[in-house]
Amino acid sequence: SCIQSIYNQYNINKNQLLIPKKKEDFGGVQIKNSHSLDSNIIIQIVDSKDINTIIYSNFLTKEIYNIENLSPGSYKIRFVKDENRNGGWDNGNLYKLKQPEQICYLRDEVNIKAYWDIENIIKKEEIIFN
Repeated sequence: SCIQSIYNQYNINKNQLLIPKKKEDFGGVQIKNSHSLDSNIIIQIVDSKDINTIIYSNFLTKEIYNIENLSPGSYKIRFVKDENRNGGWDNGNLYKLKQPEQICYLRDEVNIKAYWDIENIIKKEEIIFN
């Protein structure tokens, strides 16, 4: 016990073994961009079961992205047209007649395996904003 309260009570000792994961327990993806470099487009990797869980997010300003240390699982790649360049998606405003920022998902999911790297090439025709 290392913490004592003003009422002369102590915290409970707890022993727990933490085992860190190894590099072999994670996978990665390399994304090659053949789309034009646009500083208003954000590339995001999201969990395929919960699209609100953003795993990776960055502006589309490079030709190659190496994303490492992803837990094995299924992910989706999406693009956000960030009109105000605040780094995230903004919903619309009905009273101001402002539309939400556009989102585009790639059709295929990316399946990450442990100790495995996947190469994904993004073509211009795959990124279509309505």
